[in-house]
Amino acid sequence: MRIAAAILMMLSGGVVQANNIDAAGMFGTWNVDDAARGRIVGPIVVSETQISWTAEDGRRCAVHYRIESRVEGSTFPGGPTVSHKPDDAYTTFKLVLDPQDCERNIASFTISLSSDGIDLAHFAAFSNERGAQGYGVMHRAS
Repeated sequence: MRIAAAILMMLSGGVVQANNIDAAGMFGTWNVDDAARGRIVGPIVVSETQISWTAEDGRRCAVHYRIESRVEGSTFPGGPTVSHKPDDAYTTFKLVLDPQDCERNIASFTISLSSDGIDLAHFAAFSNERGAQGYGVMHRAS
């Protein structure tokens, strides 16, 4: 009976932690690739409650967010609409920003983590009215 209870506790604890582990994969400092397009030019830093980035005019923006969705798929926002590689797998988080004055044209971010590499991710920044405001590849710095 004790073994069954211990196994049940381990399994239920693992299920709760799975979402935390997935979201934790995006936390840290990310360097934006030089080929990135749009309004995001500098490092992106993601914590459990805030995302910060350097805007194209050099300002550093830091904003609280909430995770609106988590989706798994073979592609990511800003990527190809169809993947010809069936093994490609991405987990994409949509981060909705709290109201802010730093960069009014950015209302949300998506961060897509590849299943085969934890140090590479794709990002896209969106406006509510104007669509994509920036997108590209980022590499984990820390």
